[in-house]
Amino acid sequence: IRLVSPKQRFANAVARQGELWRLLQVLERPDPTTEGAAPGTFDLATTQSNEQCHRRGWAVLESLASSTAIALSLGNTCGWLELLGILVGYSKFTKRLLARQGAAKTLSRLLWDPQAGAQVAPRLNNFLPPALAIILKDEGYESLLRTFDNDAETPELIWNGEMRGELRTALAEQLDICLQARDKGKAGDFYQLPAGYDVRYKKLADELCVCGIYVRLFLKEPKFKLRDPGGFLEMVMQRWTRELEILTIETDDAPQPVGGSAALTTAKQDVLQLVTSASVFLCKVHPPLCDKLSAWGYMQVALELMARALQKDMTGTPMISTIRLVHVAATRRTNVEALSLLGLPNGQNGVIDLLMQGIGGDPLNKDSAFILEAMKNIYKDALGQVHMAPKWDTSMHMTPVTPTESAPPPEEPMEVYNEDHMNEAAAIVPEQVPIEAPSDNNNEGYIAADYPAQHPDPLSAEPQPLDPLSAGPENSAVHNGHDTAQTVPPTEEEEPAALLPDAPAPPPPKTSPLATVGSGIDARTAPDEHVVAQQNTTTFPGAPGSAHGRVALLNAALSCNLPLFLVAHVLDNPSLPSVTDPAAVKVHAVELLKLLSTDPGYGLKFRLVLDGIPGWARYKNQDHSLFITGAKQKADYFLTDGNSGPKKLLTQG
Repeated sequence: IRLVSPKQRFANAVARQGELWRLLQVLERPDPTTEGAAPGTFDLATTQSNEQCHRRGWAVLESLASSTAIALSLGNTCGWLELLGILVGYSKFTKRLLARQGAAKTLSRLLWDPQAGAQVAPRLNNFLPPALAIILKDEGYESLLRTFDNDAETPELIWNGEMRGELRTALAEQLDICLQARDKGKAGDFYQLPAGYDVRYKKLADELCVCGIYVRLFLKEPKFKLRDPGGFLEMVMQRWTRELEILTIETDDAPQPVGGSAALTTAKQDVLQLVTSASVFLCKVHPPLCDKLSAWGYMQVALELMARALQKDMTGTPMISTIRLVHVAATRRTNVEALSLLGLPNGQNGVIDLLMQGIGGDPLNKDSAFILEAMKNIYKDALGQVHMAPKWDTSMHMTPVTPTESAPPPEEPMEVYNEDHMNEAAAIVPEQVPIEAPSDNNNEGYIAADYPAQHPDPLSAEPQPLDPLSAGPENSAVHNGHDTAQTVPPTEEEEPAALLPDAPAPPPPKTSPLATVGSGIDARTAPDEHVVAQQNTTTFPGAPGSAHGRVALLNAALSCNLPLFLVAHVLDNPSLPSVTDPAAVKVHAVELLKLLSTDPGYGLKFRLVLDGIPGWARYKNQDHSLFITGAKQKADYFLTDGNSGPKKLLTQG
């Protein structure tokens, strides 16, 4: 058999006749000399002979399992179940290590088979936790046996002795049915698990498992190295969307459970908090994954669900869950660009409008500090490096701002000469005549040199050099007692004079604008600030590194009257002391308003709007950065211990 087992024709014949169960029956049979025998009653030579026979038998099975026909035969019959029984220690099968290793190797081959793997993998997951099946396929039989025999509690695997016992009990029920069918002569028949069959482990009854990851344990150890963090984020976001749809969309139409809708809502809120925290942690630990939120369309989904929650006055967990996603998404440019495109042109139903509605005002939402921080993060990324951009001074002249190093001196403009003129000048004027520099008086010109007054005949065989500065009574004039040379334009018979390359041009005369009498406005009239502010919005671009959606977000702030809202309805709100962390509310609101005022194009417009709000004068020149000093205040209290209630998010299960 060892010689013919690698042959494809032999494997096909065994699979076609359905006789593979005979080999399995021999391999799974307990060894009477070692298993079940009294100590000291077995013979060493016999034991070694049986060991060698079993080793050869498992080698034959592994060789046959490399064939797709045998792999499909094991998957369609109860062969894969018998191999699993040998691996986990079914009471009626052998428990020797060699048999467990052989069974694990054969199952691993089945998982790697392109056709049989699609059948065997889900059936194994009906018995084993998903992580064990993945370890069997990716890491091999040795790693599987080591993990199976030890306890574990990680985000990917929860496993202990109690669960091993539950697995053996559930597996024994199905194997007993298979062995009874074999005794009745039905060995090799098609076998299928009952519909909906799955091993229910008591320890996993209260665990939320998404994509094979236990969310509770992941939140305890978010930096755990996951096998597939991208797949986990995708499945978590699908679960997040589903939970929010159940709470905000299907609540009115869904049938009420026996225990009432309150119990269902509470349970769904707990699940929603877990999946929201998991998605936030994934985006924080793996920043490139955060870019996928906009690529998958979850920015639009988040705003739609946020609007739905506001319509139903669900300003607690449903609304905050959407804002938490926006908060972490605002740290990536691709998500900010996607947010800027959402909503109407006037800002309605956009991200700024919905965040303002989430803050409320009568009274303020208890999580207003967190909502304001999310809004500030959006503008902080969209406006770019405003500290490196030029800004307006009080006289509305642009002054460059360079906080780190001084600006380099402006380069002198290079004088560009026509090459033909330079060559012509070099050929016509063999030596330069020194010319006196012009004086400070604007009415003085150049002093003419002594050149022949008569112009040479243009048709002469020997042309004489021409000088554009030739003096004479017809080419000079006297103004205010000073001699000023004037250049006579050449006639049709004369060649145009060539300018010397090193002769500077005369300075322009000093002039001053005159007022237009009777018009009511002249050149010295200061422009209207509001007109200049409006012109700046279209004239000056954004700061270095600003987003393409910067203009849309700034226009949304103006359309929604964000400055007045933050000053009158947030900073001066009487309910401010009752929110979570009132100091952080002031810090984020003031920093956001000052940030908007520093934009190169829209900054002046925001400053004019703020100057028209009476209450802004109390905050304009104050520094609120010292209000946030503690580590707890600077952290995301949804991910730590910021909830004021007795229930803490990370301990919910």
